Amino acid sequence: MSRSIVIVGIAVSMVVVACSGVASPSGVAAPSGTIMEPISSPSAAPTAAPSEAAVPTAAPSELPAHPLVGEWLGEHRCEHIVEALTAAGFAETILDNIVGNRLLPGVAGVDQIADPDDPCEGAIVVPHSHEFTADGRFASYDGSHQQVDDGAFTIVDEDTFAIDRTTFTYVVEGDELRFEADEPTQWSTMVALPGLVWERVEE
Repeated sequence: MSRSIVIVGIAVSMVVVACSGVASPSGVAAPSGTIMEPISSPSAAPTAAPSEAAVPTAAPSELPAHPLVGEWLGEHRCEHIVEALTAAGFAETILDNIVGNRLLPGVAGVDQIADPDDPCEGAIVVPHSHEFTADGRFASYDGSHQQVDDGAFTIVDEDTFAIDRTTFTYVVEGDELRFEADEPTQWSTMVALPGLVWERVEE
């Protein structure tokens, strides 16, 4: 055999070996038909940004209600109404207020009062209350807790409030309220009933 034939034979054998497998990235031939996954160097996992510490959000604290806010219970007493209206200069409205506030059972009009000079004969005591709400509303309630008056109220200063345009001087001591109009009218005198102690109604 000639030397040239031997060289050709060796070359063919090398081609056959090279085509019989897929070379792996490491240089080792994989068996025929086997798919090699490429070897990749592990990449560093992305570093998560440090999470900011959660800052607790404080719930807004409710401001304490003004001492005047709430419902206040008083009494309509005939003798007190006579005294208060007389002192304020509105004696002529006494009979109307006694009848209108139902202090005389069975009496529907002033003309039915047995003795106008003694209008409190047979009179009863009738509960009456005022309410001041946190959103600035004012209301009055009769003995059946039916609303009989309304308005808007505002706090003027530490000892003065106003219902609509009428100002009152007041004092709250614990669960007791006293107040009177700065410039009395028949209406404001009946609202305040100066000298009366109004007691807070518990919710």
